Amino acid sequence: MAYPLTEKTDKTGTSISPLGYILIVIRVLGMILSLAICLPLHGLWRLFKLPSPWPRYFLWLVATNCGAVVKTDGIRLKQDVFYVSNHISWFDIPVIAGQTGCTFISQDGIANWPLIGFLCRINKTIFVSRTDPMQVANQIQIIREA
Repeated sequence: MAYPLTEKTDKTGTSISPLGYILIVIRVLGMILSLAICLPLHGLWRLFKLPSPWPRYFLWLVATNCGAVVKTDGIRLKQDVFYVSNHISWFDIPVIAGQTGCTFISQDGIANWPLIGFLCRINKTIFVSRTDPMQVANQIQIIREA
């Protein structure tokens, strides 16, 4: 018997069916439609200097569109909550933010990514430098204020 970490797997049977491709297209179109609806509404809220719920709604729509069914238990804390999590994939981000409306902390290189950096800024992501130790005190203060 092979150990799970050393066992070789056969990946020849992992092709996507025609229905799978159709579902991928439908889900991508759903994400684009969600962005097309939420982005102008976010801009409208920001125009009137109102706190915008639309990034959270957008991320919730993305998670739901991709098939996430999230169940939460317990009492939701409304303020002064600090979650520490190491996510497994990009899909954790819309699931967590869609449920909590939280602010994420990310490396500063992501701020320059096309589309993703823009969406991160809309969701008030805090970008931290891993290379400039002189910024640590400033970054801690930004996180405290979030």
